[in-house]
Amino acid sequence: MEIKVFYHASAGVNEELQLLLDQMTEANLEYSLFNVDEPDAALSAEALDIVDTPAIVVTRSDGAPVHIWQHSLPQVPNISAALGRI
Repeated sequence: MEIKVFYHASAGVNEELQLLLDQMTEANLEYSLFNVDEPDAALSAEALDIVDTPAIVVTRSDGAPVHIWQHSLPQVPNISAALGRI
């Protein structure tokens, strides 16, 4: 399982997203950042039907999405549950 965080670098990391990233780090949840202003990340976002950022996606190791949050950010327990770490 992997946590992917999609955002627009041109808009910056807002306070709400930064708080969530800090909380994920404290909870030992590793994540990858994807700046959708870059072509490869934009293609990844498009493949996952990401239309709003910031977005958090939990995927299986094969890249298939397990859960996507994109209109409001989840809390760490929601992400942990999606990862199967209740």
